[in-house]
Amino acid sequence: MKHLKVKWQVLLYIAFIYIKLSDSKVCIASGPCGCKLDDDSAEMDLSPLMNNAPSPMFSGVDTSTGGFSVSVDLCRTFACLNTNDAMFCAIDAIPSPFVIGNKLSSFDYDEENDIVTFIYTLTGAAEPATIRIVLHCTQDSGIGKMSDFDISGQGSTFKSTLLSKYACWKRSGGGGGSGAKSGGLSKGSILCISLLVISVVYIVGGILINKYVRKVDESTSLCPNAEFWKVLPGYIKDGFMFTKSKIKKDKEYEQI
Repeated sequence: MKHLKVKWQVLLYIAFIYIKLSDSKVCIASGPCGCKLDDDSAEMDLSPLMNNAPSPMFSGVDTSTGGFSVSVDLCRTFACLNTNDAMFCAIDAIPSPFVIGNKLSSFDYDEENDIVTFIYTLTGAAEPATIRIVLHCTQDSGIGKMSDFDISGQGSTFKSTLLSKYACWKRSGGGGGSGAKSGGLSKGSILCISLLVISVVYIVGGILINKYVRKVDESTSLCPNAEFWKVLPGYIKDGFMFTKSKIKKDKEYEQI
């Protein structure tokens, strides 16, 4: 019996995780320099920067710990040292400039904050660095501004933030900017649906287990944990009365 109870709890946990993961959105590559949420509710497209910014787009972005600055083009390659295949170039590194990244490889979408990170790597490198550019929408004029690169992991990870009017979501309803998310279910709706599904699985599954596995007499309740649910209202009432009495005593003490 104990084994069945543990197994039942594990199944409920797996069902909850499955529901949570299946609802998570991801940003999929779309166009030459952008990505689109997999539910088609919004798109992040930096390609307009190519028509409004030189190449590289940002020159001499400082690094917090590297002792050199970086030239950046988020959508195109440019010349760095003896190659024309750079998107991130350490322009004043000693003894010579070097390419940090040359490919937009993936996207990391933070659904809770509605923020997407563009991730770049260096093709062909044995131990390529990972460059993470976090995009934030702003209505300021110009092409925007990049923050200093934060370098971590012994030079294996570079992180910066782009503040730009070009880093705003294009919503499927025609709106833009970084306002409230459109499309899809709210977190409250997702929670209610998840609780409903888990409750149905719990009740139906519990009844079937009681009837066919535990061979519970049908003259008694087949509801799982029936005794607990019978006494639960009494526990809730006792808890309420206990809390009420404590509050009443505190008020009487203050009056004295």
